[in-house]
Amino acid sequence: MARFALNIERYGLPEDYYATYLERLNAVTIQDVQEMAAKYLKPENAVIVVAGNRDEVAESLIPFSASGEVEFFDAFGRPIEDAGLLPAPEGYTAETVINNYIEAIGGRANLKAVEDIKTEMTASTMGMELQVESYQKKPHYYMSKMQMGGMTLQQQLFDGDKALIVSQMGTQEFTEGEMFEMFKLQSVMNIELYYDDYGFETELLGIETINGVPAYKVKMISPAGAQSFDYFSTETGLKIKSLTDESSTTYSDYQEVGGILMPHKTIQEAGPQRVEMRVDNVEINSGLESSFFVIE
Repeated sequence: MARFALNIERYGLPEDYYATYLERLNAVTIQDVQEMAAKYLKPENAVIVVAGNRDEVAESLIPFSASGEVEFFDAFGRPIEDAGLLPAPEGYTAETVINNYIEAIGGRANLKAVEDIKTEMTASTMGMELQVESYQKKPHYYMSKMQMGGMTLQQQLFDGDKALIVSQMGTQEFTEGEMFEMFKLQSVMNIELYYDDYGFETELLGIETINGVPAYKVKMISPAGAQSFDYFSTETGLKIKSLTDESSTTYSDYQEVGGILMPHKTIQEAGPQRVEMRVDNVEINSGLESSFFVIE
């Protein structure tokens, strides 16, 4: 009621504006609505915004454009200068691109020789710095810990039988379902080696320029049906970006660790949130035991 009174004063409305609102609303006719639409809604001034896969919707939008053109923006509202895809070389497939990536980062033999990985990172977001540790071990062990100022904010665990998320809000446990399967895939080191084994579907869409770098665009469909896109530099073969409906992740500063190239800088953006991750230390085949993967 206080807000109604404030609106009446602020906008110079009649004192009985809200008391008679429903009565006046019921008096509005279809013709009234059409007259107001014709007066205020000008098609030549309208902007149609569509969120979706441009490869699927762009062509159908052309008839609605006064200029006959469709403008493209990324998930964060930034214009995409070259929205078109160039064709990939003759005979290139998604499998070709992924195999080239595997060779670029060290080759199948080196990757399959990795039994465990320990990674220490610093994450920067909104002026804060977080310390992140992650551990992986064959075949399906994964654990991560996020801390700030020595205080543990969150821990995640997957040991092949269960997935745990422990935070200040409590503990969540999953032994089946979507979250369980997500953790299971996350626990697999160098998952690109095993796309066929886990039922991933891949398709090479063409070549797109990402931050000035020509990259092969590969559509990925996970075993659960989730769609994403990976981009691999046409020059180096390295993965430079991953894109989902919820977030965008860029990879850079690849450095060699134990014969394997690993990105030491990643930037993840989800809406207005931006998290920059910098790798401080990586240890490969340090002898992690399965008993290590326990949250106390």
